[in-house]
Amino acid sequence: MATLESKALKTPPRARGIPLIGNVLAMAKDPAKFFVDCYRKYGPVYRVQVFNNTYTVLAGAEAANFMGTRQGRDSLRKMSSKVAARAQDPARRCGHARHARHRWRA
Repeated sequence: MATLESKALKTPPRARGIPLIGNVLAMAKDPAKFFVDCYRKYGPVYRVQVFNNTYTVLAGAEAANFMGTRQGRDSLRKMSSKVAARAQDPARRCGHARHARHRWRA
């Protein structure tokens, strides 16, 4: 039996936005409409871009039910620790993959 961790997971779809600023204008204009439209178009899991940052959105009743379970809380805890480890690595702090191969010196 394959576990969730052993399966190759697809990257969630990303809401289309304007280069460099992403989805900022649509979110600023009417945030509720933006998130409802994205939920209807992409489903309960999708990504949005705000300037140079990409965020994954979990929306809807399914996501709320999942995050209320022990498995949901554990997955959030694991994801948070990975994000924290990435933020502490100066080579990856900027978010560009090409910089990840550089060795930073203090």
